[in-house]
Amino acid sequence: MISCALPAAPDADETVGEKPLPLAEWAETLVGAALAGTTIEVTKRYDS
Repeated sequence: MISCALPAAPDADETVGEKPLPLAEWAETLVGAALAGTTIEVTKRYDS
């Protein structure tokens, strides 16, 4: 699980799209990096 913060409000195209969310890819995102295809930055990871 990851925790994220928005540096700015995303565009509607960023939050609503036709493609499925890449959750598995996002789960591997390192702290400080943006989720692929977004401007949402990972602020904390909760690895088990």
